[in-house]
Amino acid sequence: MASQQRKQYMMYPRIFLLNRKPSSECEYFEVEKTSEGLYVAYCRVLGRYLTLYQVEKCEKAWKTCPYRRFGVTVS
Repeated sequence: MASQQRKQYMMYPRIFLLNRKPSSECEYFEVEKTSEGLYVAYCRVLGRYLTLYQVEKCEKAWKTCPYRRFGVTVS
């Protein structure tokens, strides 16, 4: 889903915005660059942007993520 089609969220900097580009090998993880040059991560299984805490989990433990397992099961 293109970022223009997603619901508009209030991006609270301390909750959603990253100074660095996050990465995860999860096939449901997407990264978008904001107009301010910061990054946000999106989970296609959850259908929403991830918090900084969730991004960290997704980067490190994507293989065991329950959301990913659900996505793989239903697709």
